[in-house]
Amino acid sequence: MPDLRARRHRATRSEIIEVGLRLFESKGYDAVTMEEIADAAGVSRRTLYRHFPSKDRILLDLTAEATASWDQVLDELAADTPARVVFERAARAGGSHLDAQREQLRTAWRIIATTPAIETAFLANASWTERLVAVLTDEARGHPLEPAAAAVVAGAYLGALDAAMAHWASGSDGTIADGVEMVITQLAPIWSRRRRAP
Repeated sequence: MPDLRARRHRATRSEIIEVGLRLFESKGYDAVTMEEIADAAGVSRRTLYRHFPSKDRILLDLTAEATASWDQVLDELAADTPARVVFERAARAGGSHLDAQREQLRTAWRIIATTPAIETAFLANASWTERLVAVLTDEARGHPLEPAAAAVVAGAYLGALDAAMAHWASGSDGTIADGVEMVITQLAPIWSRRRRAP
């Protein structure tokens, strides 16, 4: 029974996202109300608000699986796994999750690009920076960075991933995973510099 309930929950959530994206794209994000989304999705307002407390969450929650995949990679790896291994495995896992919903993400990115008020929330945020800084400053992982340096390295990764996502969302060929691999390759020198640091 719990599996059936979970499947229904995911199906309802997926339908709401599809309907929300369609309405946002056709009418404009600001013009769409939660009531319209509920009606078009064939759910009660209560059900809609249980899944998404605000309409921006319909867009922003598309990347929630990437956050979950980061946490899962971190949970699965030994506590002394080097930061570079953590970053690269987590980035690849996130890219795979995002590729699974790439059409929705492309649509969401187009909507967000025309809605500056929510654009910054869709990109790298404080929660992501905190996750990366925690790994970079963890002594168990070897060569911990000072918090300020860790914030710079985390910012480099997150900024590069955002740029790769924006390039992909603009209609480029390839996958999100391709963009992740490009970021990993381009930022490889960060790790060699860390090893040479006193």
